[in-house]
Amino acid sequence: MEDRRARWQTAPLPRVTDPDPERYRSHRSGGRRRGSRWHWLLWLPVIIALFPAIFNRAEPTLMGLPFYYWGQLAFALLCAVLTAVVHLATKGR
Repeated sequence: MEDRRARWQTAPLPRVTDPDPERYRSHRSGGRRRGSRWHWLLWLPVIIALFPAIFNRAEPTLMGLPFYYWGQLAFALLCAVLTAVVHLATKGR
């Protein structure tokens, strides 16, 4: 019985020292990070998703699919493109 317990016990993890706090500090005074104005564009999909009446309809149809389905797919693709644009615009910051 003791052999089974000893087999499943693991060695204690090594103690990790705290990382350099200056590495995580912002370049601005006070150490607080401020977002770019580009990041405000990321609120657009959140706000649109709060109004389901925008998508809750059947017309117009696209290849037989109601607007509800293809509109949501188009919205998801738009969100991906918008996220990529914001990422590329703020990449060097």
